[in-house]
Amino acid sequence: MKGWSTVAWLLLCGCATVHIAPVRPGLFVERAREPEARSPMRFADTVVERSRQGAESAAELLELASRALQAANYPRAREYLGRLQRVAGVSDSIRAEAQFLHAELAAAQGELRDAQQGYERLLEQPIAPALRERALLRYGHVLCAQGRSTAAAQVFEQLRRQFPTSRYLPLASCAAVK
Repeated sequence: MKGWSTVAWLLLCGCATVHIAPVRPGLFVERAREPEARSPMRFADTVVERSRQGAESAAELLELASRALQAANYPRAREYLGRLQRVAGVSDSIRAEAQFLHAELAAAQGELRDAQQGYERLLEQPIAPALRERALLRYGHVLCAQGRSTAAAQVFEQLRRQFPTSRYLPLASCAAVK
């Protein structure tokens, strides 16, 4: 009877909604599927909705840029990163990853000054620890490639202090670049 008393109370209070569906259809995100075509629903035109859709396409563009960079298809990677910059409502984490890829792209193309500036701008921001770890390593490598081994050693020491169990520590030297 406890269930009926709750329903009766809700109806007396003027609440016509007896059952509320869960936020996501399943426990596991990878198995949960949202409908492909959105039905007209209340608040579908809000900024939050547009932001969520923009973040999905931004994540796809980031993945495409990463794959193009790994395949040494630099013009395509630059194109995807440029398109990503024009997407509205992108999360800070995706923006930070895109900044990292911009610096990686510059380093891969031998534009060491641009890569250095990109890593410096990225490291000035509050970013995820895993990204900071990679950025410190790559920033040190760029400094090594510029012949600035003393500055690189300081960056590698910072990596050691902040991430003492990092899997990148064996690569944290100018010898790893040569």
